[in-house]
Amino acid sequence: MTSLRLQIVFLIVAACIGFSSFGQFSENFNSNTVTQLEADCWDFDQSSISNSSHINTGTDAPHGHADSYALVIFGTAPAITTPFYYFDGSTDITFTHEHDGYTFFASGRMRVYLVDPLGGETQIYSRNGEFGTRIENLTTTEVGYYRIRWRWWASGVAASLDAELDDFSTTATVAPDVVETGIVCEGETATHIPSTAVTDGAPHNFEYSWSWVGTAGGTITPELDNNRRASVEWTVGPGNYRLQAQETYLGGCVGRKTFIDVTVLEQPDFAVSFDTVCKEQQSTMSFDGLVGTAPFTITYNDGGGSQIYTTTGDAGSILLSADALQVDITDVVDDNGCHADPTLLIAYPIYYHPKPSTGLIYHQ
Repeated sequence: MTSLRLQIVFLIVAACIGFSSFGQFSENFNSNTVTQLEADCWDFDQSSISNSSHINTGTDAPHGHADSYALVIFGTAPAITTPFYYFDGSTDITFTHEHDGYTFFASGRMRVYLVDPLGGETQIYSRNGEFGTRIENLTTTEVGYYRIRWRWWASGVAASLDAELDDFSTTATVAPDVVETGIVCEGETATHIPSTAVTDGAPHNFEYSWSWVGTAGGTITPELDNNRRASVEWTVGPGNYRLQAQETYLGGCVGRKTFIDVTVLEQPDFAVSFDTVCKEQQSTMSFDGLVGTAPFTITYNDGGGSQIYTTTGDAGSILLSADALQVDITDVVDDNGCHADPTLLIAYPIYYHPKPSTGLIYHQ
């Protein structure tokens, strides 16, 4: 059963790891190797870090470099891709790049994309032809969770073709934490899933690990599909509890964090009694002190088929069919939609006074 209600509130939480005090990510490739950057969730597809001096010189010479053999000989499209960042609708991206062909006839093409969690690409920049070193300052109005991808192509014939990237920075930020709220009933098993959960595994293989923040409200059972859903048996009792889902992608890159604040409503409880009457009379079934939120809807069967009775408060009385031998109480639901404990939904026997004997009078 899914949660009864769900509201979503986005909470941007300031972080201090991986970006400057202005919330800006940057990379000039001077200090990190490809291995180090890939460990930080960058991706180098037929690309590397080069120390040639086409863009900068000296200690600032290292830069991202697309494989010229892939460009010229194999005709593929090398790319460099950042980790996921959060874009707020006015995000700046700055970078230096160069794309030059040498000898014969060659044309370079470069595109910049935002890559969403499902792998879809939104183009935000393009340039064709041979060009020297350029500094680009882009602003995108996209809102969401994206990686930035630079991709290069070559057309024509060239002995060599250089495609280089350096001095990247962006005002994109760490993805905001997401805070959601839900309401469930005590005793129910509910399925919870972050509103931002990625439903497809490929290409980024998003996964979600579930835990409690503070007091546990029950038992968490991660479901299939990379644990993006959690089945929770809410057994501890009424109250407020917080679930946490930590997102990862590409085998361990830390993504978004979702908190689900869940209010657990009290499970209906009841005691039932029957008056004892003579055979062929109607017994009354009484509910006193129903626990939960009134009114209550009671479904029962006293032998004449399923019937429904709704109380006006936390008590109620039902006149049963004459000569009913038992009554099956099949459901008790309060105004919140919460159901009584199934162990109370049983067949209750009805007792009758024995019918008086007429007796016999003998005369001598």
